[in-house]
Amino acid sequence: MQRPICVMTMRMLTGVTASVIAGCAVVACSPHTPVGAGRPTPSTQRANMRCAAHPGWSRLTLNDRSRLPVVTVKAGSFVVVVVPPWSWGRATQVHVARSGLLREVCSVQLSNHGRRSIYVARAPGASYLGATVRPPSNLMMPAWGGKVIVHAANQPAGNDASAS
Repeated sequence: MQRPICVMTMRMLTGVTASVIAGCAVVACSPHTPVGAGRPTPSTQRANMRCAAHPGWSRLTLNDRSRLPVVTVKAGSFVVVVVPPWSWGRATQVHVARSGLLREVCSVQLSNHGRRSIYVARAPGASYLGATVRPPSNLMMPAWGGKVIVHAANQPAGNDASAS
């Protein structure tokens, strides 16, 4: 006995719809892979190259000491901020305390689990920067910091090793 075409079509559409919904649920509920997880792939290597620091750009390596590193730059110049690696976890994004002072150009997780972020100085002023690691720990949490001072483009700027 042959079933009518509309019944066969409805069963086929129901099966296809269920498969699509199940596929969407698997994609939506699967855990996201953290940035830089596992071995570097060609795409993460390209991302590292796109976020490469150029010679002559000011560099600030955050630290966890009471005397914070300070860098002084002119508005319009680039600042490379490096978050050092830690024995566990991955460095978080760099947090800039004063909004509008720096604009992030790019940020990449490094293969040693540290981070490199490049900013362009936008306006005169000063701001503290900070970062930590993920996942958090109940025993100990590193906290790295630094300070960027931005002068107007027509004022002299230089690296300042003192924390002010």
